Amino acid sequence: MRAILISALLLTLSVLPLVSGADGEISENTVWTDKTVTEDTTIKSGSTLTIEENLTFNGTYTVTVEQGATLIFNHVNVNGLDEKHMKLSATSTLLVPSENTEGTGSVTIRFHQSIYYSVDMNVTVGSNSYEVVNTSEISMDVDLSESELEVDFLFNPFQEIRIVEVVVEPDIGGAEFFTPSELDGSGTSIVSASDDAQWHIVNYGDLSMSGSNLYSGAITCYGTCEIMDSNLTSSSPVEVMNNGSLDVRDTTFTGSRTWEDVLIHDKGEITWTDNVGTGGDVDHWVRMLSSREVIVSNPNLIIDSQGIGYYSKANTGDRVDCKGSPVPICDGIVDLAGVGFEGRTNQMVEWVNGEGVYGIEQATIYAYMDTIWGNFSQTISPVPHENQITIEIPLPLVAITAVEPAEKDSVVDTSLGVQIKLENTGTADASARIQCFVGDEDAYILPSTPTVVVPAGGEAMVPVNWRMAVEGESVLSCSLIIPPEYEGTTTLGTTDLVSASQVEWEPREEGTPNLFFPILIALIIGIAGAAVVAKNRS
Repeated sequence: MRAILISALLLTLSVLPLVSGADGEISENTVWTDKTVTEDTTIKSGSTLTIEENLTFNGTYTVTVEQGATLIFNHVNVNGLDEKHMKLSATSTLLVPSENTEGTGSVTIRFHQSIYYSVDMNVTVGSNSYEVVNTSEISMDVDLSESELEVDFLFNPFQEIRIVEVVVEPDIGGAEFFTPSELDGSGTSIVSASDDAQWHIVNYGDLSMSGSNLYSGAITCYGTCEIMDSNLTSSSPVEVMNNGSLDVRDTTFTGSRTWEDVLIHDKGEITWTDNVGTGGDVDHWVRMLSSREVIVSNPNLIIDSQGIGYYSKANTGDRVDCKGSPVPICDGIVDLAGVGFEGRTNQMVEWVNGEGVYGIEQATIYAYMDTIWGNFSQTISPVPHENQITIEIPLPLVAITAVEPAEKDSVVDTSLGVQIKLENTGTADASARIQCFVGDEDAYILPSTPTVVVPAGGEAMVPVNWRMAVEGESVLSCSLIIPPEYEGTTTLGTTDLVSASQVEWEPREEGTPNLFFPILIALIIGIAGAAVVAKNRS
């Protein structure tokens, strides 16, 4: 069906006026045949450029397809001006032709760089084996009685090995020189000598390619790309940007410049059908997020994560970045990926590896904060594959609703029972702490810092004993002790004072016992006893 559509489109174009568009800008339907590109070119919206047979880039130029424009490759060979190398896999065989079929001689293989010691390369020709260490070429004695030399390679794939030239020199006669394109073998592939793309296609519109061979280029899909029955050599990864799409079928990728044949960014789409990838350590395709940020509302929040990215990394103790003094300014962002190679792999969330096995990140984030009111936390699993994740941990919202003395009058140096009532309209339990005052002074209460668990959506009450050393009218006022992590905010509650009704403290009559210290001792014994019982139960 796709082939029929492309044929129909070509037929339509054949009856339209074909304008040999000038380099630099194409604003009408145009056909290029055996074309050499000598400058950057833009296909304008509403126009179609059809390319046939051969396309050569005479420099690192870019063809840009605007939104609303179309670029068609119809059985095209696309090349840059770069030199070609032959890349070897860890176990490979090189076949070298020879026109001299008599006598003996030598064969010299030149590599693109010196072979590291750790690569442990072994080269076998006939019955002779050679080690290649710290050198960029090797010469071996050979028997030239056959029309083709078979050279076997075995090495550790810690280094990319490329052949740049092979020289066959008989003992009698002239030497033969072979470029990588004139060689063959198994476990070998022709790649660009350059690590950089020699030409670029940047598509914001529609790109359709069939039956084409691409060498040493780069394709970026912001719009819709379709590649069928083609060969891409040193022309990957094809990049699919956010909101772009790629449908690739029956296509062979060889010699990717990175660790993937197709790199999908963010929400880009891919359809991968019956293709042959570079293989080995090179993934067929990978989806990578452009950023991985956790947005937090409090700089004291700590982020632990596990199962992140391609290698399921774990990190503990991540926090926001705060700078400046004396009052630091925090950006409110925790970087979940990091930097460098590890940062790049931590941004990968979906892939098909070189063996064709599908994988997807299943990560977990644990966000928490330890405070004097308890531990507040949230677990997110699986972590959404988004550029930004906002974490709002469940928090309490506590208020003192009443401070109620048992009596309207009492006796100095004796204890008066007081009930402090609280409510929690938040979504997390709180072990709230309270402080009380008489005027501007700390109140004499027991316990001195009342603490009570107030359940989420519930109420609680804490009893205290209050005493005064002087007679007269006094008012007990209490407020929450807000955790330092939330000081200056009303997120967990306010420090507003809640006052009781006025109490008249009368002088103690002679001979009336002071019960404060007996009550204090009784409370201490009671608390200690409760702790022992709790420990035994646990």
